[in-house]
Amino acid sequence: TDFLGQDSSFGGLSLNLDATATESAGEKLVDLDALLASGSEDKAEGLPTLSVLDAHLPPTPAASQEPVADELSELPDLDSWSLEPLPGEEASLPLAGPPKASETLTKRVQPVPEPTTSLEDLSLSFDDLGLVPLEGEQAPPPMVRRSPPAPAVKVPSARPPATPRKPSPAAAAPAPAPAPAASSAGPRKIVILGASIGGPDSIRDFLSRLNTDLHGAFILVQHMGAEFLDLMAQQLDRVSPLAVNLARHGHAIREGEVVIAPVGQRLRIDEDCKLDLSADAGPTAYSPSIDQVLSDSLERWGADRLLVIIFSGMASDAVEGSKQLAAAGTPIWAQDPASCVISSMVDGVVAAKVVNFIGSPEQLAEQANRLLA
Repeated sequence: TDFLGQDSSFGGLSLNLDATATESAGEKLVDLDALLASGSEDKAEGLPTLSVLDAHLPPTPAASQEPVADELSELPDLDSWSLEPLPGEEASLPLAGPPKASETLTKRVQPVPEPTTSLEDLSLSFDDLGLVPLEGEQAPPPMVRRSPPAPAVKVPSARPPATPRKPSPAAAAPAPAPAPAASSAGPRKIVILGASIGGPDSIRDFLSRLNTDLHGAFILVQHMGAEFLDLMAQQLDRVSPLAVNLARHGHAIREGEVVIAPVGQRLRIDEDCKLDLSADAGPTAYSPSIDQVLSDSLERWGADRLLVIIFSGMASDAVEGSKQLAAAGTPIWAQDPASCVISSMVDGVVAAKVVNFIGSPEQLAEQANRLLA
C-alpha cells in the first residue's frame, strides 16, 4: 500500500508521512508495520526515509447531556410519596412550599385578656416577697392601695356682717345701725340725685368713682321713659361699685345701694325704711318728679339726713324742691354747667343761689366720698 504523502490513522493517531527515495531506479515495497515495530533508528539501505510531518489526536467529543436528562426523568416523584411515621414517632408536619401569589395568608390573633388584678390592688409585705430586713432595720409597712383623694370642696368664706356690695333683691336686709342724728333707724345719709337730658352719662361718671364703704343710700330721680329705666339700671350697675336696682314696693333701703325712682308712682319711705310705691304720682309736670321726691324726703328724714345733687337736664324741675330743702339746712350740690349736655336745670338751681358746691361728676364723687366716709 502506498501511504506516501497521505494522512493515515492508526488507532486514532493521524500521521502525515513523507518519504524521500534513495534510489531513483526503482521502487521497493516497505513493510511499514515491521519498520515501526522494530523501533530501530537506523535507516535501511535503499529504504525510503519517513518523517512525521505532524501528528495530532482527534478531539474528544463532548459528553452528551441527554443521558443525564434521561436519568433525572426516571427518578420518582417525591410529591407522590406518602411517608408513614415509624412506631413510637409522631407524624411530622407536611413540608409546605412558599405561598402562591394568589393565596392570602391570615392569622387569627387572640385578644389579650384584661388583667383582673392591678399592681395597685396588691397588698404585699416583706414576708410575701421573701425579703428579710437587715439587722437593725425594721420592715416597712405593707404596700396598700391608697384611695384617690376626695375632690376639694370649696367652702365659701364667711362674710362679715356688713352689708354686701350688691345684695340680692330677695335677700333679707341686715339690721341697720342707728343713725346718730335722727330718732328713726336707716342709713346715715339719704343722697338724692336729680337729672334729666344728659343725666345718664353724668350719673355713670359719678357712680363709677364712688367708694364701696359709704354710709349713705342713693335715690336717683331721672327723667326717662319707663321702658328705658331697666336698661339704664343694668348699665349703671356694671360700672358702679354700688348695687343699682329699680325701686320695688316694700324693699328696705340701705347703705351702699342706688335705687331708681319709678315712672307714674310716688316714691316714699315708711318708718321701717321700706319703699312705699302704693300711691299715684298725682298731677305733676314730670314723672318721676324731682321736686316731689325732695319734698317727701324732707318730711320723712329731716334736713340733716339729706344731701341733694343736681346734674345735667333741661327743665325747671328740682328748683323749687332745692329751695325748700336749702331753707331747712340741707346742702345742695350741682354739676358744673360747663360739663353738662344741657345745663337748664343746673342754671335754675344756681340762679336760686342755693348751691353750696359746683364741680364735674368726678369732683362731685370725690366730695361725696369724703362726706360719707
